[in-house]
Amino acid sequence: MAHDYDILDGVPAPYDRGSSPVPPNEEAQEMRDSGTGKGGGYNGSQEQGTAEELGQSSQEEHIPLTFQIPAQELKNAMQVSRSSGAAFWKHSLYRGPDGRKIKVHYCRNKEDSETVAQLFLNQDTLGFDLEWKPSYATKEKSKEKLLDSPVLTEKVIKEAVSLIQLASEDRIALFHIALHKGGTIDELVAPTLKKIMESPDISKAGVAVGGDATRLRTFLGIQCQGLFELSHLYRLVKFSEKAPRQVNKRLVSLAQQVGECLYLPLHKGDVRSSDWSKVLNWDQTVYAASDAYAGFRLFDVLEQRRKRLNPTPPRPAHLELNLPIRLAQALVDEVSDQTQIEEPASEETQGDEVAYPTLPMEGLEVDSWTSSRESAENTQEADVDAVAYPTLPVEGSEDDPLETDVEVEGTTASTTPGDSGLGEVSHAEDGGLASQIDTADTPHATNVSESESPSTNAEVSIPKPIEVQHAEAWLENWQASLPTDYTPKASKAALRAYALWHHQSLPVPRIASILRAPPLQLTTVATYILEAVRIERLPFDGPRIREPLDVLPVSVHGRYRAVLNKAQ
Repeated sequence: MAHDYDILDGVPAPYDRGSSPVPPNEEAQEMRDSGTGKGGGYNGSQEQGTAEELGQSSQEEHIPLTFQIPAQELKNAMQVSRSSGAAFWKHSLYRGPDGRKIKVHYCRNKEDSETVAQLFLNQDTLGFDLEWKPSYATKEKSKEKLLDSPVLTEKVIKEAVSLIQLASEDRIALFHIALHKGGTIDELVAPTLKKIMESPDISKAGVAVGGDATRLRTFLGIQCQGLFELSHLYRLVKFSEKAPRQVNKRLVSLAQQVGECLYLPLHKGDVRSSDWSKVLNWDQTVYAASDAYAGFRLFDVLEQRRKRLNPTPPRPAHLELNLPIRLAQALVDEVSDQTQIEEPASEETQGDEVAYPTLPMEGLEVDSWTSSRESAENTQEADVDAVAYPTLPVEGSEDDPLETDVEVEGTTASTTPGDSGLGEVSHAEDGGLASQIDTADTPHATNVSESESPSTNAEVSIPKPIEVQHAEAWLENWQASLPTDYTPKASKAALRAYALWHHQSLPVPRIASILRAPPLQLTTVATYILEAVRIERLPFDGPRIREPLDVLPVSVHGRYRAVLNKAQ
């Protein structure tokens, strides 16, 4: 069954195929130009020229997509408060010719999956993502499950690979494997979907696609080919000219790439850790559709920027080929003539070579939710791509009115408020494809309950405050977004304090009382917050950074000079 979601206020502005969405304010210009200064490498300029003007004999041509975010809608989203759902990037912002919306097909059985998969068969590139039940997360336990040749029962398969998402320019498919009838691979996987995933001629673009491919191979017998890791192209485009050593295969989060390349932040909230083996609710559907569509859009914009580089480097190879990322030949020759490649120091590390007095983390008080193992974690600085998960209002609020078309594959039943469905759905009358419904007046499914939010087990008997539960949910989401070979250097206690301060906007004294009774010392909380920001390079609100800093003695302020510089 399939659903189309569009969440725009009012009627979209007329679509002009002759113009691309140019960010309307200075904030957008800064995002487009990110990477052209320190540590940067690609130019976000929209200017084009002939191959001769660019000093090349054969510049690759880039054909622009017809679906774009209308300029006024983009401007509105950039100016609205981050507390509103309208401030975040999602697939439903895009409009095609004549204001056409992106269709989302939600397929709940194999037959519908087969029909819808055929709509994607002739595409060159697709956005790709995967979801599963949290018990099959990608950390250590799941690695053991993946490597131990699990017994492929129906329950195991459907929880390990719950949802497969594919996206082209004008449509998105959500293949809900967990809802397909049957318990064997043949019963669950549509032949055309398998053909797409195994085709080397169709690029499936996403972030951390190698892990997704392992999951598909292990549990569904799909031998993926044509896997395209967006992190490789992102690093090639951003760093090849000015910091070629950073052109490597380290992963860059989807949230970071969307924020830099698509002008708006990507929302990553508690829905990430919800149960994907059950019928999708509204938040899950928007999340799943947007993640897959982000993969498609990022491939397009990064390819456009790669082709504008002079000299132009080749596109990174498909992941399964395990080939190195190649620089343009002229850059290779230039680098080979150097005895050492000088890289600009990052803002976060500049100034930390000075011997400022420090507050050693091992000397700080321990909060009530820190285990003995956690308290021993070291906090040395590391290079990591950080993501943030702002809080969204409940869908359908006044800040984010709903305007949506939904296509549902197959026969469905009506749902009631509080149900995990998406509104009343009628039978299709278009030859078996999705029926089209308007859920503008349909009550939204509720968000995942707080009791379902992931949290670690405290080593104390007292119940955790709800604020701590939310902080730990963010922490688990953040850790899951990191490269599998990276271990955070900031302690979990520091990251918890940071989440309370940044994502829940709590003041330092309040955090101290939440984390322990009697309350922690304010200097402990302040150090936790600042160390998390400094070590893991986490985002923060510029003016608020003075709050924890002012708690600490002036003698240690130099340790956080890079953080202060960034705030200014």
